[in-house]
Amino acid sequence: MRGIGDFKLTKHAVERALDMGIDPEEIRQCLLHPETVTPSRRHHGDNYRRGRITCAVRDNHVITIVWSSQEQWRRDIESAGEYGGREYRGA
Repeated sequence: MRGIGDFKLTKHAVERALDMGIDPEEIRQCLLHPETVTPSRRHHGDNYRRGRITCAVRDNHVITIVWSSQEQWRRDIESAGEYGGREYRGA
């Protein structure tokens, strides 16, 4: 696991960051200076959001990194044509 401040990134979070082309500094800023922190029902922790990314955090472990907006998701999926085995159908 890699660390940023008091946070540790899981292997999945590192893989997501690489897939998304997210700069480590963007992740660092999101974790250390979030614009919002909200409860995450899905990951049983908190979502740290800053700019275009959201980091799902539980017990100081970054579980995953996702785009903050549907528009970012659409752009990413459109450029790849599929995402994690799911095809984009223009929804």
